[in-house]
Amino acid sequence: MKNMATIIQAFENDKQYEIELISIHRIPYVRLLVYGVLTTKLQL
Repeated sequence: MKNMATIIQAFENDKQYEIELISIHRIPYVRLLVYGVLTTKLQL
């Protein structure tokens, strides 16, 4: 039972880490997305 709680705790920490990672990389990611859409439209 203790093992299960540890796994859940690790999962929660991982989710928090992912959220932090996304918020740090949001601006470059959005820029990359916009750039990708623009280049795709230019190629068509």
